[in-house]
Amino acid sequence: MNFKKNQELEITITSITHDGLGVGKIDGFAFFVPFTAIGDVLIGQIVKLQKSFGYMKVVSFKEKSKDRVDVDCNVFTQCGG
Repeated sequence: MNFKKNQELEITITSITHDGLGVGKIDGFAFFVPFTAIGDVLIGQIVKLQKSFGYMKVVSFKEKSKDRVDVDCNVFTQCGG
């Protein structure tokens, strides 16, 4: 499959990197998605493509993981704390 920047695709997060990025694959091509949990099914927008992997941002969740925890800090996305 040929991917393009800004393309929106459905992806399921299957693992997490040591940096905390969610990882999902579409046709064997890996995408890294911040602020996700294993088991999330979401619509992601491609923001960066490399030769063998890419990065996405979350557009919307189709199904949230049972392991997802709501954050009660207003600046979490800025500092991660």
